[in-house]
Amino acid sequence: METLISRKTILIIIGFLAVLALATNFGLRWYGLKKEATEATEKEAAKNQEMSALRKIKENQVVYANDGFSPKELILASDKGLGCVVNVENQSTHPVTVGLSPHNPVKDPGQNYLPVSPGENIMFDPRYSGYTELSFHDHERPEFEFTVKFEKSCQ
Repeated sequence: METLISRKTILIIIGFLAVLALATNFGLRWYGLKKEATEATEKEAAKNQEMSALRKIKENQVVYANDGFSPKELILASDKGLGCVVNVENQSTHPVTVGLSPHNPVKDPGQNYLPVSPGENIMFDPRYSGYTELSFHDHERPEFEFTVKFEKSCQ
């Protein structure tokens, strides 16, 4: 008895389906990679926009330059500027890590904040219970300091 579909036709159909499956797999992977790249680009653009917005915030700002911090004293109040938050902008040519004074070469007495790369900002709440003022310094160059004074609303 002769079959309606020859062996050759079956092999051609199987080959076509295999090529179709491979092409679909390749297409989906390409689309996924393209989508990931687009999402990564959008995420980077959002981060850049956020950093640009942070750089424009001047309230409660302490600028770090190659010659130290400016101003040397900052007064915080919950109803002024960013409230009880310090905004450190690094305008120097090297990263800066802000630490609570007095400086200890091994480990500062309080929290060390994240390193701030040149051109970047970091915002942090410097309050410790019971203090009306605290001094902070560059962990690598402890002679560079600034003092934060807290009005009653930030104590």
